[in-house]
Amino acid sequence: VWKCRFFMHPKSLPQVGEERCVFLCNHRSFADFLIDTYITRGAFYLSRLLVILAIPVAALLGWLLGSIVFFKRVRGTDKTALYNKCLQKLETNNLLVYPEGTRNTGPTSKPLTYGMIRFAYKNNIPVQIVMTTNKERVMNEKKLTVERGVKCVVNIGKVIRCQDSPDIDHWCKKIAAEWDRHWE
Repeated sequence: VWKCRFFMHPKSLPQVGEERCVFLCNHRSFADFLIDTYITRGAFYLSRLLVILAIPVAALLGWLLGSIVFFKRVRGTDKTALYNKCLQKLETNNLLVYPEGTRNTGPTSKPLTYGMIRFAYKNNIPVQIVMTTNKERVMNEKKLTVERGVKCVVNIGKVIRCQDSPDIDHWCKKIAAEWDRHWE
């Protein structure tokens, strides 16, 4: 992907799991859509509808290929249709989610949003954290720059299973702790 050089973090698993999974990835730039899809071996992802305005050709192509499920970010709306669409696509593919809810190029994580993490628990779908460095150097839409040959370090966490948590609150705390551990 854009001649990136991928290296595995010393504590990383060698590759993403083979089973149906929700991947939680850090969101640094629009390059994430390509890089994270590559690392997760073609997982489909959720994207705000407004992405169509920012990168219309890529958004249209992703939608036509079935690799994007668009949603409107409006608090308090019924998400049943979105969840059903995700369950349908999860029958044949993995789901990629950016749980911070927005791009974050800072040195620390933003608070996680738990909608899709709770969705995974309620539907007994394991979660795997995948963090990648320097994606904002590959393409930085804020600075309008692109860079080739960027060294991206990938850290793939262990698969976290729903049955290892007695309830949804424990599950969310466990995911948050793992997420924070990957940020360090």
